[in-house]
Amino acid sequence: MGERRALVIGAPNDRFGRLTFLPEVVRDLHRVVRDPQRGGCQPALPDGRDLLLGAAATHRKIVAAIKDAMAAANRDQATLFVYFCGHGVRKAEDFFLIGSDTRPDDVDLDTAFGLGYRLTGLLQSHPTLDGVMFLLDACHSGEVVANPVHGLFSAAMQGRIEFLTATRAEQVASKGCFSRSLTQLLTVGSPRTADPELLAYREHARLSQVPPAPSECRGMAKAVHLSLNGTSDAGLWLGRNPAADLRPALHGTTGADLVAQLTRDWQRRLGPLGSLATLLSSEISPIAITGGPATGKSALLAGLGRRSADDWGMGLDALVSVRPGGTLVQLADELADQLSRTEAYRSGKQRWQQATPITDQDAAPEFQRLITGPLAHLRPGDRIRIGIDAADQLDTVQRRRLIDAAADLPQVILLLTGRRLDEVSPTSRVELPDTDPDAVARLLVTLIDEPETRCQVTTLAGGEWLLSRILAGLWRAGQLRPGTAQLNLTDLPAAFDAAIATAQTAALQAPIDDVLRLLAAAPTGTWMPLNVLTAILERHAARCSATAVHPQLDATAVWARDALVALGELVARAEPGESTERLGPAHDKIATHLANRYGQAVVAASHSTIAEVLIQIIASDEAPVHVRAYATAHLSEHLHAAGRTPDALKHVPKLSTPADNLALWQVWHDRLAYQGENHLDVLTVRSSIAFWTGEVGDAAEALRLAEQLLPDQVRVLGPDHPEVLTTRHNVAFRVGEVGDAAGALRLLEQLLLDRVRVLGPDHPEVLMTRNNVAFWTGQAGDAAGALQLFEQL
Repeated sequence: MGERRALVIGAPNDRFGRLTFLPEVVRDLHRVVRDPQRGGCQPALPDGRDLLLGAAATHRKIVAAIKDAMAAANRDQATLFVYFCGHGVRKAEDFFLIGSDTRPDDVDLDTAFGLGYRLTGLLQSHPTLDGVMFLLDACHSGEVVANPVHGLFSAAMQGRIEFLTATRAEQVASKGCFSRSLTQLLTVGSPRTADPELLAYREHARLSQVPPAPSECRGMAKAVHLSLNGTSDAGLWLGRNPAADLRPALHGTTGADLVAQLTRDWQRRLGPLGSLATLLSSEISPIAITGGPATGKSALLAGLGRRSADDWGMGLDALVSVRPGGTLVQLADELADQLSRTEAYRSGKQRWQQATPITDQDAAPEFQRLITGPLAHLRPGDRIRIGIDAADQLDTVQRRRLIDAAADLPQVILLLTGRRLDEVSPTSRVELPDTDPDAVARLLVTLIDEPETRCQVTTLAGGEWLLSRILAGLWRAGQLRPGTAQLNLTDLPAAFDAAIATAQTAALQAPIDDVLRLLAAAPTGTWMPLNVLTAILERHAARCSATAVHPQLDATAVWARDALVALGELVARAEPGESTERLGPAHDKIATHLANRYGQAVVAASHSTIAEVLIQIIASDEAPVHVRAYATAHLSEHLHAAGRTPDALKHVPKLSTPADNLALWQVWHDRLAYQGENHLDVLTVRSSIAFWTGEVGDAAEALRLAEQLLPDQVRVLGPDHPEVLTTRHNVAFRVGEVGDAAGALRLLEQLLLDRVRVLGPDHPEVLMTRNNVAFWTGQAGDAAGALQLFEQL
């Protein structure tokens, strides 16, 4: 799953007209399609071939090559791209790709490749093909989608099949201009979008405008794109986009995904941008962009991640988003990855390392070591701007630490978004209105050209900025169809349900409902790896109808992707079509709708199912790095959401420094404090806070916390509970650390008697206690007694 494969065919045939340009054009296209940094495709044929050119491109070899390529892609659940440059003829209810040996007076299924007929059979016999796109540079190639052979549409309903053709049905292709423009697009990219990939369903209309084009290509026909099942698959991207409208530091990062997702179809909102520009010019920090849900806060910030933001002097050097339950530790690595691409940060990091002893660097919290330390040592004149989306997802303590840190970094401007950020001065906030009808109306004029539909979508969006974009996307994807009852809607949940119903029709074989149940428990945004989703579906044997026909094939991964594509704008996808794909609900309101649709019990069960798979992933040595990272970071969150808080606390990740661990456990305390200080879960959290307080070097405070905790534990758990005995051990140890070795020894000797009684003389904790008794005997001044105890131990 996730491999992209290409087959490039150049079939000249002088009987149908000379194509003198063809060899050069096809070789250029082949080169860029195979370039890892451009088309990113591997050879489609099992023997490593991927080019069929010239006299060798006979009709039999074309048939065999396409058949073998589809069979191999089906076997390996790969994505296939077939490029054809040559002659095409519409005849006898089919569109034929002409081989180098085909005769004009003898065009049929035995002498040419009948695209519709053969594809219908191939699609039916290859159900685990992970998407296929045919790119046809031939006269009248639009015929294949304008008048498809009977059965092709129904066959394509079982998979993601797309066509990109050089012309409409009635038009002629000219001098390989379609292939030339495609080569040029893959080479230079498209600066009109922030998408890191070039998407056929967005770029096809621009092919005729891609410069530089040969003079004879002026006025070339506009390319036609069609997905046979009505979906638009971001995973079937043409190539990488080297010219994406992104700030350089964001390329290839989660920040790039954020900008691409949030600024697609984005328009500048001059009022809010003007207010933001004023604050930025005054170098105030932090700056907050606040407002209710779906007001466009994130889109406004993400717009500053575009390269074009430099034109207004407002570009960001780093952009990250806080996931639900996120911490500063989780932000530190992402920010450092982006900031390390700027000379200012690299210089500051070097200066901080030179000025800070190694021991202090190692002990520093990760956010200080990677972010605030280096940024506090910037060179005079250096400036850095950092955007943090959804900062209100941080708990109060973490958010306060972040804002306080920003106040100590005069050369750094921190921009935050959140529904409420009261810690930021009102004079440093840009407040977005709950609704912006005028701006939404202007946006929808550019997105929807059908007046009646635009009016209904405008009403449904209620003036909400982001929702208008989502609804427009649903309409363009065919999930809110004009002229049907689906658009006679009065509320947003009805619109989402209509989109889901359309998805279920568009991908009959896909486990739409199973995927939606899991998405209801996934974090909003592109966090959950596709691998996790497919592992869950496989675990529950979520097989589709085709499994009965092909029981030897496990198509779960392919059908999961079918479901995501069919759900369209309801799902956010990062790195679509690749093995590292990540996903989640596209918006909080979509996540809320899914939770309401299935109910609390189902969502909790989904969280529990996800957690069980994450436990297996953590225990495995074979899971990809990004999957293990998600499992480690999110397991405790899913367990907590499943109502399994005691299990969640057992799986709270251990971070790299004591300070970071202390901060994380303080987050859990804030989260669970409503249960009362004597609740079992809160007692567990208090114990960890006391422990990590001591580990950061504050033995006196750790002792105070442990002494407060102990009587509560005894009252709730009983005097012989293992947690009580552990706290007694911690109290004794901290007593010794604050300078009372004799007191520590006395407490440990009492503890040893109780642990032997409760656990038995050979229990590991008993042996550890004996070791500590011996140690503190020595610390109390009795070296001989300590030696004797160690020797007995």
